[in-house]
Amino acid sequence: MHDGATGSGLSSAAILEQIGASLTRLGTDYVDLYQIHRFDPTTPAGETMQALHEVVAAGKARYLGASSMWAWQFSKMQYTAQLHGWTGFVVDAGPVQLDGA
Repeated sequence: MHDGATGSGLSSAAILEQIGASLTRLGTDYVDLYQIHRFDPTTPAGETMQALHEVVAAGKARYLGASSMWAWQFSKMQYTAQLHGWTGFVVDAGPVQLDGA
């Protein structure tokens, strides 16, 4: 991350610049999981999800993840991807074990 328009946030330019920088730092062509964190209220969900889809379509990431946002924000982004046929976030709704068994 750095100062400037593409140094943070979830704009298309920022996502594409940052995945490239991450791959360079890691010395690899792709990552298994590319995860965003905080919702960016200044960037339309469609722009973010289309850019993330482009990352997967280009083979730079296999899966997408998200964290640290309200459920409605996550839902809005996931729905936007679904609506346009873009790659969405990986969701595992498998069984939850509360007793540690």
